[in-house]
Amino acid sequence: MKAFCDLNINIDRRFAGDRIRIEKIEGDEIIIHDFEIRESKISKENDPTWKGERKDCLYLQLEINGQKRVLWGSYRFMIDQIKQIFRDDLPFKTKIVNEHGYVFK
Repeated sequence: MKAFCDLNINIDRRFAGDRIRIEKIEGDEIIIHDFEIRESKISKENDPTWKGERKDCLYLQLEINGQKRVLWGSYRFMIDQIKQIFRDDLPFKTKIVNEHGYVFK
């Protein structure tokens, strides 16, 4: 019987690095290398604005202090901003600040 490692199966992971919480990088200069917007896995039944649909979830491949990290969450304003970014503009430098919701600056 073959071992799994003998099957030559590769994983293509789009995002590398450990997850980082947004509070840890707030106000710091970061580099955004890649992003993806997916449907959130979490519904917001307790959210009074929830209308039964799932929300978007933003996944960011970022670099801070020379280390690649991953950030994800349902950051509505950041999602609106990053939808306006062309892939040709990656990577770019930015800061994330909380202005009654997180935004790129």
